[in-house]
Amino acid sequence: MTQPIAFTLRHVSAVLVSASAIDPQSIMPETLVKANVIPADWTLDSGINIPFAVLTRYQNDITIRTEGDRCIFQQPIDGNLRDSYEIFSTAQRYAAATTLVPYNVIGLNWSLDIPVGRPELWIREKIMGNESNLLDFFPTSLQMAKQLDFAICNLGIKTENARITIDFNYHFPLAQSSIGRMAEILNDWRLCQEHLTELISSQF
Repeated sequence: MTQPIAFTLRHVSAVLVSASAIDPQSIMPETLVKANVIPADWTLDSGINIPFAVLTRYQNDITIRTEGDRCIFQQPIDGNLRDSYEIFSTAQRYAAATTLVPYNVIGLNWSLDIPVGRPELWIREKIMGNESNLLDFFPTSLQMAKQLDFAICNLGIKTENARITIDFNYHFPLAQSSIGRMAEILNDWRLCQEHLTELISSQF
């Protein structure tokens, strides 16, 4: 019987993408507390504030940052998949507090590490197969995409030292900036995690 592959979940993130630049001031700690996006007892760890970008890190290691038209909520894990993540509800509260922003995409992301002895050989054997005409090549990264029933899954695979990093991005285009639809997507993150779990167990 094939043993389940061992992997470490490094971080998860939720990304809200707008049709226009996001105001960096919207993620200032005092603004987020006032808008009930984050609890008042979250303790600020560090922050970076430069023109057109802000990054705020809290002592629970959650970071919130803006990059042009993106607002990114990231939570480090360095362990196993979890039954709940703080960032999805945080992103939902932020979206509800910024209803005038014309969001057009939501991205839900998981980044996993798999320890392997020869990562470039692992990619070739797992993805390319043994009958490829390119067996004398050792790929160092791959990008793939698939349309699912509920989202577009973008899969990025790359080698790093003695491990493989697999980035799962679930891309949800928004026909219009509907807070109801955004809340539904952020509430249904488990569909994405179930999909990646099944894909890892069946393909890797």
